[in-house]
Amino acid sequence: RDVLCDDTVVLDQRSMRIRPVAPHLCLKSGAWHAIEPRIAAFPDGPALRRPDGALVRYLALDRRSGRDGRARSRGYAVRSIVFPRYRPGGAANLVPIGAAAALQRLACCIDPLGHPLSSTDIERLIRWVGGLDCYTLTHDSLDDAVTALGGLLQ
Repeated sequence: RDVLCDDTVVLDQRSMRIRPVAPHLCLKSGAWHAIEPRIAAFPDGPALRRPDGALVRYLALDRRSGRDGRARSRGYAVRSIVFPRYRPGGAANLVPIGAAAALQRLACCIDPLGHPLSSTDIERLIRWVGGLDCYTLTHDSLDDAVTALGGLLQ
């Protein structure tokens, strides 16, 4: 299964499929210790401060999106949305959440391109999220988080 990061995706209004946009994976400072041992090309350049105050480094991604290297121009169908949160000192915990809670979390991240959201756009978004499995995932260990997510990826 293909998995996308949360940096930036475009949700097509008609197909309700997503396409990744970010050419770099944003690594927040709290995740560096968990990710650095697993990535040979971990960015060692200076950290940057985002407008929201988070200290980050960026890892360049392979721009090929399919296993065969061809771009996925039609996008990806979405089955699940997971809202991860690193919490030191605790076991991984994947908890289902309802559509209303997922919409509340997504609302602050939506940036409509070209025009404000219409009532029809909002209704489609509500129906779309209502048809997905949505979760929160708290974790301390990247390995435990991957294990907790394993059932979703089958």
